[in-house]
Amino acid sequence: MRHNNYITGLYGEWTIILMIFGFLIVIAGCIWFLHRRTVASDGLTPKERDILSTQEREIVSLVRQNGGPMRQNEMIDMLPGGIEMLSEIFNALEKKGLIKRKWESREGTYIVISQT
Repeated sequence: MRHNNYITGLYGEWTIILMIFGFLIVIAGCIWFLHRRTVASDGLTPKERDILSTQEREIVSLVRQNGGPMRQNEMIDMLPGGIEMLSEIFNALEKKGLIKRKWESREGTYIVISQT
């Protein structure tokens, strides 16, 4: 006497495999969407939020959200703090490889570009 498993007898083995595969794809899509939302909100990754200071996060986020190069003097006008303090932060971010600065002699200021 042959005993069939109720589930495989009702749906078939390939149907169950496809249902499991589809379920895994939906879960992976949800995880990707949630990760994308956390990165896209301010342009920073969770790791960058943990290791950067508040001022460093503000500068990197500002450059990334701008979507292109920005003048350093405009950024200094937008951000709290003095020129000396912000210049030190710009130097630290450049050493960490998060931004790149290029001197623009015609305008007399640095152009700040996001590296990532």
